[in-house]
Amino acid sequence: MQAVPPSAPTPGAGQRRSSRVIIAVPIIVAGEDSSGPFTASGETLVVNRQGARIKTGQRLVHGMEVEVTVPSRNLSQKARVVFVDEAHEGEYAVELSTPGNLWGVHFPPIDWEGADSQA
Repeated sequence: MQAVPPSAPTPGAGQRRSSRVIIAVPIIVAGEDSSGPFTASGETLVVNRQGARIKTGQRLVHGMEVEVTVPSRNLSQKARVVFVDEAHEGEYAVELSTPGNLWGVHFPPIDWEGADSQA
């Protein structure tokens, strides 16, 4: 896993709850769709304390409840799909049920401090 430090602020960035970190973390996404239970591999593209932008081959739907697992850390957390990127197939944003460093970012931004029980 290689992290890229947060870049210069972008318009609207001041409204974010925590800084984003560009990092590819292998994940497993599990949930249930109209066909039944599923488990799919994927990876993060960008993470923060509240969630991540992810890429997976499994079709996800806005509002869907999923469980995101980081196998390298043996940690899982429930999350909700909050964005489906129609322009980039297989890319979604998920919001964690409890903010934290599920991703294992070793040197998280300063605004991640204080609520990280998973580091």
